[in-house]
Amino acid sequence: MESDQRANLVWCPGTHTASESGYLTGLRIVQGRVDLDLAGREIPTDFLEANHAISTGCREKAGDILVRLADEDLELLETAPVRTDLLFYLGKLWFETGQWEQARECLSKVLSIEPHPIVHYQLAETYLPDLRYLSKALEHMQQAVALCPHNAFLLDQLGHCLFQGGRAHEAVLASEQAVALQPDNPQLLERLLWRLNYVPQTTRQTLLGGYQRWGRLVQVPPGARTLPLVRQAEGPLRVGLLSPDFCRGSAVLLMEPFISAYDRQAFAVFGYGHVGCPDATTERLKTLLDGYHSVYGLGAEAIAELIRADGIDILIHVGGHCRDNRLDVVALQPAPIQVEYGGIGTAGLAGQTFRLGDEWIDPPDSLAGYVEKTIYLAGGQPMFAPPEQSPLVTPLPARSRGHLTFGSFNNQSKINDQCLDLWARVLRTLPDARLVLKFPAAHDLGVQRYFRERLETLGVQPERIQFVGQLSHYAYLSQIGEVDLILDTYPFNGCVTTMEALWMGVPVVTLKGDTFVSRMGYAIMRRLGLDRFVADDEQAFVAKACHFASRLGELEQIRAGLRERFLASPVLDPKRYTQDLSDALNTIHRLWRGQSDSGPIDVNSTACEPNAQEITAY
Repeated sequence: MESDQRANLVWCPGTHTASESGYLTGLRIVQGRVDLDLAGREIPTDFLEANHAISTGCREKAGDILVRLADEDLELLETAPVRTDLLFYLGKLWFETGQWEQARECLSKVLSIEPHPIVHYQLAETYLPDLRYLSKALEHMQQAVALCPHNAFLLDQLGHCLFQGGRAHEAVLASEQAVALQPDNPQLLERLLWRLNYVPQTTRQTLLGGYQRWGRLVQVPPGARTLPLVRQAEGPLRVGLLSPDFCRGSAVLLMEPFISAYDRQAFAVFGYGHVGCPDATTERLKTLLDGYHSVYGLGAEAIAELIRADGIDILIHVGGHCRDNRLDVVALQPAPIQVEYGGIGTAGLAGQTFRLGDEWIDPPDSLAGYVEKTIYLAGGQPMFAPPEQSPLVTPLPARSRGHLTFGSFNNQSKINDQCLDLWARVLRTLPDARLVLKFPAAHDLGVQRYFRERLETLGVQPERIQFVGQLSHYAYLSQIGEVDLILDTYPFNGCVTTMEALWMGVPVVTLKGDTFVSRMGYAIMRRLGLDRFVADDEQAFVAKACHFASRLGELEQIRAGLRERFLASPVLDPKRYTQDLSDALNTIHRLWRGQSDSGPIDVNSTACEPNAQEITAY
């Protein structure tokens, strides 16, 4: 998911004042009647009560208050157009309670009175949660930037909309303009670096330099923090997991096998969850831990104090620079040992000493691209838990259709011009083949039109492309079964989507690159002995994708045995994973203390020897 921290007008309950996030500085030069500084102006009590409910996490209560708004308040807004500030405020409150239609109605009324960039921005925000309207969000963000073309925040948000629409190159250009305007803004730089992972020309060295620069911007001076001492007491090693999400679909679920089965004589594990919307997964994970703190909405210092109070020896930050990460806490060094896990590159913080890695994703010659010292997990990093309910593996669709059906099930953000060019080369070679594109924004006709037109310019007729939008998970797995081969995205390969395809018996043709995200497909396929589907260059990618058009028998054989092969692989071995992670944590602790049971350990040397069997048919 993308690193993103959106700016909001911050209202102080009980006062009639508002302050802006630093990103909005400069918008006053174009303001009309939308007054972003309400000091001394009357604000209806209902508005303030709703805002207070939102700020304290009571969004349902806030929604009830808005529904009960007094008639005179609404009349004030309708009869006094000079108070577009209040109409904007009301629209924003509706937005914060998830009432998109009501928010759009209020904000559209403001635009009918004055075309203000921040109103266009806020309207774009109301469309983004429903990806059927991604094109509308992009339209409003483009208008916001047209009205205020030199505002770094708006340029960054335009980049976000472009990025969501699968236009990574354009998103990077907008982000670069934003960073040029505010070069010392760490959030803008962080989002630029995240988006660069989706652009084929990006190198590990580029990312390293960028994240080191980011780290210097956010690093707390040594004199401003209190470093804890290494705990000398006997007893279990105390491990903390700091994650932006302890919920369904989050990176922390990669660690669930360990959380479920760790040796409680050796470890005590605590969770620190920055979870805005807890769910059943949150509750399940909480019951598996020795302790859990909800840290949503807390400042970095407060979270750091909780970690220190729990006496954490090793703090594992889960997810790297993903959205809503709490690397600001890591910058305070609240634990003696700090480890990164699940990030797609270096965190860039000098105080984060170690990271857990995978030798096939990060071979030894790539480790200079990390600030942290790498400890390899012996069986690798990717871990998959089969769904509780899933369809059976289906017969090969090509047998009944008479042609191959390719598919891509990755997020539209991962689809760039190079992906489209590669896929078009495959489809031009096999004129009867079809391509299924399944991604969250596929219901948006504007997004469909963008991809159809791009492919048509590359020689692929629109009728050969099928778009599939959001589905239930079971229906999504069934949809995978309707294709013969998956075409991976590049440079940002699939991870869970790749493993779900393999679970359904569908191999994935992947292009291996040099960055973390461009080697994930290789690491997964290598561990399953599916090297035949890994391409070292574009020509090989096209050749491998086309190979099976005349060899359906081979593809049927692989499909029929793939789930069984998956079940026997280290990717589906929770006991292996738990032992690997336990061994890695003990190694890290010994290294920190400067000793080892077997002498000095070179943390940048190979921690395991890869081991996978080739498919015997090849």
